[in-house]
Amino acid sequence: MASQPKAFVTGRRAILEALIALGDEAPEIAEAAVKGGIKTFEIEIFQRAPVASGDLKKRIRSTVTRKAANVTAAVNTPPESVFTEYGFMHKRSGKRIAAQPWIRPGFEAKADEVEKDVLRDMAKGIEDAARRNAGDENADS
Repeated sequence: MASQPKAFVTGRRAILEALIALGDEAPEIAEAAVKGGIKTFEIEIFQRAPVASGDLKKRIRSTVTRKAANVTAAVNTPPESVFTEYGFMHKRSGKRIAAQPWIRPGFEAKADEVEKDVLRDMAKGIEDAARRNAGDENADS
């Protein structure tokens, strides 16, 4: 009985090369990994959002889109969130409203964790695909 090949992928370069080698399966693997990462950002930003009426929090959404082999992710916040993030000058009173950063700090707090999680999920997806492909080849013989 021949042993099945093992696919251990570590590091950004190895993951990229393995995804390229997978061809058509790569976008699905990348999309699944990115969905988990962007959800982590969404949760962190949601928790940090300044709470006044709660309307701002309700409108925080993450999106993942895939066009061909490109996967794009974003956490969308309402347009007016820029005022809390960076502060503004109140027109009527002339007072400066201080910034209450919450988007950038939320991103910075989770960036390393998300990167590790996405790379781990991609590596797992690649290894699973390699096992499936090895199983398909053994089934034909």
